[in-house]
Amino acid sequence: PLQARFRDDGKAVVTISLEHKAHVWEVPSARLIAGPLCHATAPAMAFTGNQLQIAVAGRCIAWDLSRSAQEAAIEIIAPDKSEAFVLTSFLPATDMILMTDSRRAWLVNRSSTPPTIETQAFPEVVSQQSISKSGEIVAAVTQSQQVQIWRLEPTLVSSSDSNSPKAGFLTLQSTLTPDFKVFHIRLSSNGKQILIADDKGQAQVWDTVAAKPTIVQMPHDGKVRESDFSADGTYVVTGSDDKQLRIWDTRTKSLVGDAWKPGERPENAMAVSCVRF
Repeated sequence: PLQARFRDDGKAVVTISLEHKAHVWEVPSARLIAGPLCHATAPAMAFTGNQLQIAVAGRCIAWDLSRSAQEAAIEIIAPDKSEAFVLTSFLPATDMILMTDSRRAWLVNRSSTPPTIETQAFPEVVSQQSISKSGEIVAAVTQSQQVQIWRLEPTLVSSSDSNSPKAGFLTLQSTLTPDFKVFHIRLSSNGKQILIADDKGQAQVWDTVAAKPTIVQMPHDGKVRESDFSADGTYVVTGSDDKQLRIWDTRTKSLVGDAWKPGERPENAMAVSCVRF
């Protein structure tokens, strides 16, 4: 597949094929659950429970997989389709969806008919983005290579007075300043830690509240394309172009182990593009 995203419980995965079609598979049986669902080129995806969401360009489609596999539960068309969505996520315990492009964040309330959309502009253009599994923290990499940490507060847009100005739903919490060009980021479940990697095989873990690195040496022999934290944040796994998976302990700040020992890596091993605890 060109791209993959595991469901939150790890028991299903959505893949994007070479033909740009989305399919949903059961893990580990590899049984096809649904698909093909849509034409998707470099999409942003979110997958939790029976809810699957794929955002491409200025269009977002969400499916309820407990219903007909071909039936879109909801389709959202952004007012301005000039930007492609970079991140999309269901917000836990709400009927809201957060989406971002390189300039703005979009907060969609699906309980309204039609769905209501609030937008908030970022201070500067952003590229890499990540959202914590708690749905409370958003991280974004700016053009100046800073990593901005935002707190998401959907209640700030709940004002019923359409004539009064609404507060933004994202509040800047901290700004991280790594001394390298950022290639990949991943927030921990509670948003208190973030893995930041460059394009030369170096990764670090930072404290998002203190805005300081806690692990500064996490080397690979290739780009770190994917990473994920364990639910409690005590471990983080990194996957790289060097075809290696590494697990790190955030408490001892040390390497726990590699997926393959020297000389044991399969000949058909590929660069790691998707990992999930």
